[in-house]
Amino acid sequence: MKLTWVFISIVLGIALVYAMRRDLEMDKEFGGDLRNRIVGARLIKDGHSPYFYKWKPGDGTRYYDPQNFDSLKVANITATPFFHHLLAPIADLQQRRLSLLWVYIEYILFGITTLLAFKMAGSRVQQWAVAIVAVLFLFTEAWLVHIYVGQIYIFIPFLAMLFYFMVQWGRNLSFALVAGLIAASLIFIRPNTLFFFLAFLFLARQFSWQYLLTLLTPMLILAIWSVTNKHEFSLWKDYKANLSEQLKVHQALNPTIQQNTLRPHLISLEGIQVSPPEGSEIKKPVVLFSENGNVFVIVEKLFHGKLSVGALNILSLFCMVMVTALYYWRNHGSSYTLPSVALLGFTLYMISDLFSPYYRLQYYTVQWLFPLYIAAAFYGLRERWWQVCILVGLILNIVNIEWLKMEHTMGEYLMMASLYGIALTGKPKTNP
Repeated sequence: MKLTWVFISIVLGIALVYAMRRDLEMDKEFGGDLRNRIVGARLIKDGHSPYFYKWKPGDGTRYYDPQNFDSLKVANITATPFFHHLLAPIADLQQRRLSLLWVYIEYILFGITTLLAFKMAGSRVQQWAVAIVAVLFLFTEAWLVHIYVGQIYIFIPFLAMLFYFMVQWGRNLSFALVAGLIAASLIFIRPNTLFFFLAFLFLARQFSWQYLLTLLTPMLILAIWSVTNKHEFSLWKDYKANLSEQLKVHQALNPTIQQNTLRPHLISLEGIQVSPPEGSEIKKPVVLFSENGNVFVIVEKLFHGKLSVGALNILSLFCMVMVTALYYWRNHGSSYTLPSVALLGFTLYMISDLFSPYYRLQYYTVQWLFPLYIAAAFYGLRERWWQVCILVGLILNIVNIEWLKMEHTMGEYLMMASLYGIALTGKPKTNP
């Protein structure tokens, strides 16, 4: 067993060193998505709403974002007020230091998520499965794009894994309180993760009412504060209005436009180069490939027609009801297991994600890290055909095949179908 751990550690160590060196080289470029999060956090910290902010002469570089200059009324800032509050402690750092720190934060979150998966893996085969997922994941286009733009989606599998760990390993009220705080944070960072937690209602009878009440307490406190605090309520109203305008942008539904300040040309910003000097160009260390995996994009490409927002919502709800009903029918009368419920929950969440009317770029695929680890840590050779399909899906998110169109998207849908298949038919070796 010790030799296995040593060998796994060496393999993971080599992959991590290589990937980090590659990603730190990429980080020398400007991460546009990180910048808009930081500007949003600074604006909220200074008492302003960020969701319709447009830069004006005299604002200086504190709120300057080169990607927020356009003819739209709405800003490119789309993170929730809660997530901007989380960024407040580091928001005043220079962009160069922030960008470097963000790479380390992403790797720390990835590392903790991986270590928790290892701790939950019950056999040598499962440990190797976790290691294979971890190594391959660092070479997916999703991870590369996520690092390059400075995105936040690694928080989703990280918090989901923490929640799972707390529910599995502790049934006392202190664990319930921590699990509730994690769940509340996840929902207030990405509201549609609520669908993930709905699946856990299948396990409600396994917990005492004191445990469930304690679990819900942080959510109730955050919700009450968001409604009763005038400034916070105003931020959430603006956030909702921002999403409405973003929907018009993504679906070409005549978004509101206005006259905005023209972008002043800056070569560098807070220690990082944002555009090349005249007559030169920035050389990219890695060529990135990104796909939009939304259902509405696939329908448009295949049938040259457009699904309405209403149709997307109805289809999304229908699919969620069907997969939940099938899970209930398959498992009713037997005990529901925590791993299968977690896989079901993430399937529901990702259905809402894939049917979203907002363009879904490659970095969204990073979210699959959590269910991939659950499948690796709790299931074994009995589910080998599902595991093979998952492996194929993961590899399709690494390779770029010229003659195969949308291979990353195909891989993502294959992983979702396989993970749901495990939730329906799999029998976890470890049954907490």
